Amino acid sequence: FFEILGYSREEFIGKDTRMLYQTETEYRAVGEMLYKTPYSLAPVSCETRHIRKDGTIIDILLSATLINPNDASAGFAFILQDITARKQAERELKANQDKLRSTFLTIPAGIGVVVDRILVDVNQKFLDMLGYGRDEIINHSAQMLYANESEFNRAGEIIYRDSATYGLAAFESKWRTKKGSNID
Repeated sequence: FFEILGYSREEFIGKDTRMLYQTETEYRAVGEMLYKTPYSLAPVSCETRHIRKDGTIIDILLSATLINPNDASAGFAFILQDITARKQAERELKANQDKLRSTFLTIPAGIGVVVDRILVDVNQKFLDMLGYGRDEIINHSAQMLYANESEFNRAGEIIYRDSATYGLAAFESKWRTKKGSNID
């Protein structure tokens, strides 16, 4: 606890925990969560941010439980976990997902995401090339795209073989548009 916040026991004991919060709003929100939650044996947890003694802002998982469930005036026992690295990784992952999603949506090539041979996502170019609406294609078998069943089976063999060997698969195939014409 003290190591995470950078204070010695003597510097911290008896002080108002308000000094750990960036804003009065956050301080009050955490307090309301603690004091308005029905008292029970189960701990209460929330994510918040605290200010360390050196001024550094860190992400915290704060867990609290009543010392005596029958007497709220006995106070709380707290556990702090520094989750700054995890929260930073989450922010970076979100930024990367946003960038990937933006590329997926705007690239001038048809892209489809298939899981177990079911179409789970496609970009607009993909829909434009084949003439389908999103609701006509998402969560449907990719077989609907192939000129015939043997082409679908051939593609599956190549995809599974090459994905297992190389981590990806690339091949040419004939597809069928919504209007029934074949495209390469």
